[in-house]
Amino acid sequence: MAVPLTVMSQMRQKGIARTVGKETVGGSYVKGQRLQNVIIEPDCGNEAKSNSEGEFTLMVSRKNYFLKEIYKQGYKLIDPEVLTRQYYYSENAHEIVMVNIAQSAEKRLADMKASRQAMQRELRQKQSEIDRLLSEHKISSEEYERRCAELSLAVEKIQSRADELAEKLSKLDPEVATEFDNRVRWFIEQGQIKSADSLLQTVGDLHNAVSEHCKKTALLTSEMMKHPDQVEKYKRMLYSHKGQGGTLAMLCLDHYFIARMCFDDIRAEDYIELRASVDTNEISWQMDAAAYHLQEKNMKRATEIYDRLIRRLKPLAVAEPSVYDFTLSTVLNNRAMIYNDCGQMQEAEQLYREALSIRQRLAMNNEKVFAPYVAQTQNNLGVLYLTTNKVKQAEKLFSGALGVRRRLAETDPAVYAADKAATQGNLALVYACMKQYDRDIMLCEEAVKTYNELIQMGFEQYAADRASILNNLAAAHRMQGNLQECERSWWDALTTYSILTQSSPKRYRPYLQSTLDNLFEIYDADDIECREKRLAVYRQLAGNLPEYYAPEAAQMMNTLADMYDKEGLSEKSDALYKESLAIYEQLAEKEQEKYKAYVARALGNISYHLLLGKQFPEAEDYARRGLASDPQKRFIYANLAASLLLQGRFDEAMQIYDEHKDALRQSFLDDLQTFRQRGIIPAEAMEQVGQVEEMLRK
Repeated sequence: MAVPLTVMSQMRQKGIARTVGKETVGGSYVKGQRLQNVIIEPDCGNEAKSNSEGEFTLMVSRKNYFLKEIYKQGYKLIDPEVLTRQYYYSENAHEIVMVNIAQSAEKRLADMKASRQAMQRELRQKQSEIDRLLSEHKISSEEYERRCAELSLAVEKIQSRADELAEKLSKLDPEVATEFDNRVRWFIEQGQIKSADSLLQTVGDLHNAVSEHCKKTALLTSEMMKHPDQVEKYKRMLYSHKGQGGTLAMLCLDHYFIARMCFDDIRAEDYIELRASVDTNEISWQMDAAAYHLQEKNMKRATEIYDRLIRRLKPLAVAEPSVYDFTLSTVLNNRAMIYNDCGQMQEAEQLYREALSIRQRLAMNNEKVFAPYVAQTQNNLGVLYLTTNKVKQAEKLFSGALGVRRRLAETDPAVYAADKAATQGNLALVYACMKQYDRDIMLCEEAVKTYNELIQMGFEQYAADRASILNNLAAAHRMQGNLQECERSWWDALTTYSILTQSSPKRYRPYLQSTLDNLFEIYDADDIECREKRLAVYRQLAGNLPEYYAPEAAQMMNTLADMYDKEGLSEKSDALYKESLAIYEQLAEKEQEKYKAYVARALGNISYHLLLGKQFPEAEDYARRGLASDPQKRFIYANLAASLLLQGRFDEAMQIYDEHKDALRQSFLDDLQTFRQRGIIPAEAMEQVGQVEEMLRK
């Protein structure tokens, strides 16, 4: 008997592929262009290709489906997570929004620079305001210092916030936003914070609007439950009402952007939380709120949100894994990060492994989409294993993550190259622990090259990561005895950290000092060559950071000048003594009490050096200047007395010798003995020198 074939009916889902639009100042936008030859493949049908009008038709065998792949050479999705979401058959055309990879990198960089400049401008205005308040005696000096300290911390957050804003702005599509929102967004992207904020204030109180929206949502849901025969009617009403909620959520997000750029953390938290409350079923909004708290180190609140999401998502993922698995894995991954930061390694490992298991399962069905997320969790878990000395497990995870990230970075370096470099650096640390220094060096050099390319593209925020890798590279070279390469890498890292410390001293100076200590370990010999190298380092640092390293440079000049003097290199020692004095005098102009003793000591050193050079009048001048700066530097009296004595001014000299003989007797005698040995005592002063020595020995 013949068995009839069962033919599954297929549905024709129409769609359009286009590029992302662009906002204009008036609130309108330039529409995106239709894209030809975009390949779209669903998980339950054949792939389709867009025509010259950007149109395509998917033949799908069920009403709910996923998109396995969307591809066009040189382009990427504006939101990569499109490939992780479930879609439903609709008579409306499905829109695929893509962006040119090169243009995307340029826009992200432009958004980042505009945000950074706007935030720097905002902080300058705040500094001017608190300066004014202090000058008008409206705040105390203690309050002034407190506010200045807050601004200093804010400066260190500029780059991370610029990255965050650029990342969020890159995923927004003006064609699905309101005209008003596009106007606000345009001002934000241009860094015109006050204009954006003024426009937003015309909307009125969003808190009341959100409250009313939530009440209406609850009412419609209740009515739908009471009238099961009218479910479709209420579903349509809820759908329309959900759209209004989306508009409110966009406005909340705009308030959040402005608050972040103004460093108004209270307002930022308020609006990211308000956005999450618009619709508690919008899991992505809840996750954004949790991510904000995680970034701000508000671990308690972030934990509350993530734990609530885990409880909610786990049963949903069991019932509909294809819909909720990926979201659950993201929440687990982020919650594990909190455990890791809090030192709860076992709990962190358990959640990382759960997230990794889910993502690996998803990648088995769609590797292209989910492999980047597998690599993310592999890298995170690898860091945990490296921290807990499980080196073999860490090596395996980092190697897997690196393979994926290398492939991704080839097609979209602006997005994935930094991840690749970070994993290369992590794997290099593993090989350092294993004492496999050749592999360690190779990976560090690859990572440095990647960071160089990113910085050349304009992504200057990776300078600190590059410097960190250079430190590790130098350490590996040192272990192999390659001191020249070691020195070169530490010098490079030191230069970078000195530049970064200028704008963010609290954040980067510890790294600068650590690198300096490392470099000085190979300049540790107590000889002229090593002291010259140390001075070269201090000179560079003093040029960038005089408030921290000018005193160190001056001190090293004195030390090296003494060494030159002992070797008879008088010209070199003279130049360094005077250079040291110039530095101390500049410092004393700003902080006289702090540096007057250093000025006096430098003047005293020069005075003694001039005595040895038989420049007795000049020695007297420097000695008097030294004592005028700080009379407590009593050793200078020995120089002054000797300069007078050797000029033949016996009575003046004898008065000083007699006055200070109890405290400086031995110093006086030692100096006169040195002068005899070096032959610098004039013949006509020999008898008087003898009289002084006789008086001092009584």
